[in-house]
Amino acid sequence: MARARLLKRLKAIQESQGRLPELDAGELVDTILEDVQDLLNTIKGTVLINKKMGLSDVKSLFVSHGQMALDNITQEILYNIQHFEKRIDAVQLEKIDLPDSVNQIWNLYGNIVDSRGSFPFNAEIILTPDGRIQLKARD
Repeated sequence: MARARLLKRLKAIQESQGRLPELDAGELVDTILEDVQDLLNTIKGTVLINKKMGLSDVKSLFVSHGQMALDNITQEILYNIQHFEKRIDAVQLEKIDLPDSVNQIWNLYGNIVDSRGSFPFNAEIILTPDGRIQLKARD
């Protein structure tokens, strides 16, 4: 449903008498991860409704690679997910050290909460040297 074009989504809502069709668990996780990826690729200060939304310039992280820079970006990622993605509960973030990798990688753990209850998920957050963040669901 999340990948459907806007008019198709509106038609589905009309046909279901104003209720959003429920996504299966896999689709829901994919949709939320896409939203988190968009959130984390937002530059802090550029969102008019909340200047705290998004991350600082993460490209500078690759210049210093210092532990303090890594700790700061880890805290920013955690803050953004906890404060701006309310469908995820019990968020945990774990930095993965891969000495030969040019990317910075974290494991993201948490629970997805919806009308059916709560279920756990696991994803990988990958920060590339060009400053882009990618999220991948893990089994």
